[in-house]
Amino acid sequence: MMEDLSKTSRRDRKRIARMAKRNVGSEIVLILTAGFSLLMIVTFYFGVYTFLPLAEVVNVRPTIVWVALSFGTASICAFIHAIRMRPKVERARELDAAFLYEYQQKRNVERAEKS
Repeated sequence: MMEDLSKTSRRDRKRIARMAKRNVGSEIVLILTAGFSLLMIVTFYFGVYTFLPLAEVVNVRPTIVWVALSFGTASICAFIHAIRMRPKVERARELDAAFLYEYQQKRNVERAEKS
């Protein structure tokens, strides 16, 4: 790694460590489950404007359109979240490991100087 890690502030290191601990897969599952439920409720509330006209146009039962519309929207949101967050979390994990490696190197040098 070519970056000088010693110039990174303590606040930035904490932010990077928090980002490295994130689990994108769990976040995606949360978006798919809770987001789907929330979208079901919202589309039901605005059903006159959302899935009922679409069901008439497609000639399918409104329940099928309602579930498909909610699941499709939740899936798209989860997919976009995964595309945006995976590279950031991977980079944070790399930096966090580099910080740990640098810290261990400094401790080894200090121990070698003491003995």
